[in-house]
Amino acid sequence: MSTVTVTIHFANGSHDQHPFPSFIEARDFYRNRICYSNRVSRVTVADLSNSARSVWDASWDDLSKYHGLND
Repeated sequence: MSTVTVTIHFANGSHDQHPFPSFIEARDFYRNRICYSNRVSRVTVADLSNSARSVWDASWDDLSKYHGLND
């Protein structure tokens, strides 16, 4: 059973969801396996309560992007 879902929101309006059994595995995925190009507009993480939070957004400044991925 997945406890955490990473959602990649693309600039064209589509999205892709990736379920993970733990936050650690989800964090490793969004830190190391996503290519943050101009195709990606936002990345969110949601737990079982569907409480989603953004970890990366194309509109953020570089420091905010860094902190989103590393906090």
